[in-house]
Amino acid sequence: MTADSVRSVLAERADLLAGKAEEFEKSTRKSRKKLAKQRKQFAKKTTATRADLLSRAEEVRKEVGRSAQLTRKQAKGRAKELRKAAKKARKDFASSVEPQQPRRWPWVLGLLVAGVVAGYVALTRRPEEIHLHDEDAPTTPATADVVVVAEDEVVEVVDVQESQGARNGQVTDRQI
Repeated sequence: MTADSVRSVLAERADLLAGKAEEFEKSTRKSRKKLAKQRKQFAKKTTATRADLLSRAEEVRKEVGRSAQLTRKQAKGRAKELRKAAKKARKDFASSVEPQQPRRWPWVLGLLVAGVVAGYVALTRRPEEIHLHDEDAPTTPATADVVVVAEDEVVEVVDVQESQGARNGQVTDRQI
């Protein structure tokens, strides 16, 4: 019940009583006293009714507040569920529309390993020495002994073949 409906009910009753009052006014003093008594009773009833209506209105307001709070809480839960469902549907749609691309990291890893192996091989192999004849150096026969001279004294005698073998990665038997 709203305040407007209460007012309309009270206004109708007041009009009805006013009409009756006019009729009774024309009558005797006894009827006037009776009318006054009815007015007092009506005033008491309307006051009690008004207080009752206000208390009911307060209860209804509280109940509406609780219901609104509960509804908000339920709506929040439904919204969360809808967000989850939408996220899942989005993922499903994306996977059905575009197939996943193959992973490239195994290829990259393979190329990296191949590069490391090639670098290791390149660094561990010794290049073969190629001897070019220097034009300013004196040529000696390959089997002859060479005397190394430093400031007019003989330092050592070295076999040319053994020294060339040692430079080409071959082990020599001779100890100096």
